[in-house]
Amino acid sequence: MTGLFDNISHKLEAEAGQRGISAWEITRLSPSLRAVVRALLREVELTYPDLRRLLQTESAGEVQLTPAELDKALQQLLNQAWIVRMGQQDTTTYRINLQPRRGTRLSPSLWQQLEQRLSNLPAADD
Repeated sequence: MTGLFDNISHKLEAEAGQRGISAWEITRLSPSLRAVVRALLREVELTYPDLRRLLQTESAGEVQLTPAELDKALQQLLNQAWIVRMGQQDTTTYRINLQPRRGTRLSPSLWQQLEQRLSNLPAADD
């Protein structure tokens, strides 16, 4: 019989594997992985031949990847669930799996409330 902790732990692990990549994580990627992610962000969805062609013909400032390097980068990104592979063999496409943006818990009128409280404070004597 599994305990409550085990159930919660398994659920958190499953969610962590499906959560996608955040903007902060993109900045921390190696140059080759970042090149693949940036290409997918620009084009939204790419087939393998299109992705390979794009990454082999990038401008001088970007990383140019060989087919072996691209395969390795795609596998790493797939293992992290940061990209999604769709379709089969000839029609396989890749797209980025972005992490959902967290909502704010602050009240929209927070600044108004803060200003009201500050204006009600007695003035300090010099």
